[in-house]
Amino acid sequence: MTIASQGRYLNIVLLVALAFMTASNILAYQQMQKAIDSYERVTHTYDVLVASDNLQLRLNEADFQINQAYLTHRPLTSQASSTLLSQINKNIFLLSELTKDNPIQRQNLANLEAAIKERVIFQRENLSQNREQTNKKQLELRQSISLDFGQSRRLCKLI
Repeated sequence: MTIASQGRYLNIVLLVALAFMTASNILAYQQMQKAIDSYERVTHTYDVLVASDNLQLRLNEADFQINQAYLTHRPLTSQASSTLLSQINKNIFLLSELTKDNPIQRQNLANLEAAIKERVIFQRENLSQNREQTNKKQLELRQSISLDFGQSRRLCKLI
């Protein structure tokens, strides 16, 4: 082999090595992008689940306080009810921000929000009624509530 042919051979080997390194770097970059995207999806899903659990916790607290008011014939304080409603509204807002990219989740959240509003209206009307209703009457009212604990849990899980 002459020096010129050795130089061409070396150039070809270096070009092949360079092409191989470039291809492997492109594949590694694509895999890294997929991993980052997957991580972001998992993190986003986790955030939605945490916000949904927090909302469910606030709804359960509200349900507990309302039941306690029914059973003890003591009215809810306006501060306690406004604090709970504020927390529930903050959680709904957070969930609406987190789910703005998913129309199915948005619809489920809208259904939950409508049910919560219906429940709040119902509870306000009933808590303002005469506190001396019999326990049987209170039980009938409680069973007629459209958003029970199980339904709110199911709606939160759908989100």
